[in-house]
Amino acid sequence: MSPENLIIDVETSAINSGFPIELAIADFESGTVRAWLIKPAAAWRDREWSPASQRIHGLAREIVETGDAVEVVARDIATFANGRVMMSDNFAFDGHWLAQVFEVAGVAKFCPRMPAKNLGEIAGEICARYGRNRADTEAVDRMRKAAADHSAAGDAASWAAAIEIVAGVETIDMARIDDVFGKWILRAADAAPWRGER
Repeated sequence: MSPENLIIDVETSAINSGFPIELAIADFESGTVRAWLIKPAAAWRDREWSPASQRIHGLAREIVETGDAVEVVARDIATFANGRVMMSDNFAFDGHWLAQVFEVAGVAKFCPRMPAKNLGEIAGEICARYGRNRADTEAVDRMRKAAADHSAAGDAASWAAAIEIVAGVETIDMARIDDVFGKWILRAADAAPWRGER
């Protein structure tokens, strides 16, 4: 994974038959997190809203209705991505919903590309390349899982923090882990003000 890659995460109204409601991108190059709350498009109005999914992602439908139009979201993402590759912990899921955003917006040809490889695999390759030992990588992965909060921004940021730590030149210790995760999680909170205090 190179610094120009982006990490994407998508939250949906329901796992299989829903629609995307929140999307976020963590950017290593600029050290930023961007997030979008997506107002349901007319094409999605009859799709499922799952109470079980709502309990996981924590967004009420009324909040989602205040989001940006799918056309605005697609334009912003294309501009932000600027041809860079999107990485995800579940490329099939997130890639499907990202494509839906661009398709419904009528700009499918501008959808950023995603390789058929999950972040877990990529993180393993990075750990091997940088000679990270098992105890270090397990400590980072525990923190990543604890930091992930089922918000698109929080989940993308937790992966960005994990990758930054294992790809860094510094020794991995708890102080560094806490510092890097704290920095990225604050960025995630700033990117998604509709989620309030976390």
